[in-house]
Amino acid sequence: MTPQRQEEVEERLRLAKGFLATTELPAAANEYVIRNALSRCYYAMYHLCNALLAAQDVPPGRRNQHGDLQKEIGRRIGDPLKVKLEEWQKTRQDADYKSGWVARVYSGEVKQFRDAAVRILNEARREFERYRVLITPEELKSEAPDERS
Repeated sequence: MTPQRQEEVEERLRLAKGFLATTELPAAANEYVIRNALSRCYYAMYHLCNALLAAQDVPPGRRNQHGDLQKEIGRRIGDPLKVKLEEWQKTRQDADYKSGWVARVYSGEVKQFRDAAVRILNEARREFERYRVLITPEELKSEAPDERS
């Protein structure tokens, strides 16, 4: 792997970890905090998938668009991750764009919405760890956590 590609893998992982860290939901989370967490969850997985493909030397042009990324993940990693990535993207779109989504799907009940979001976010965290290990230590300069803010 070229040093430039190695740097990209590390930067994508840094972003993925950072976005995932913003998905913790306090018990009193309101609708907007929950929507934001679901949106950030998708982008964490988007950057993880980009890192996975960059580590395999897939050129950026075949993975920067959401649909292209999903296709390449399906081809190179497998359909289970592709399907999950599509689901997380749809959830992100619902959270970001559908004004009546919580009222329609969760009868306006924020607790019910939060419970569903917690299940989605916990699954994403498990999947993150499951697929993160596919990027070998040799492909990374360091595994030190990033302290940037």
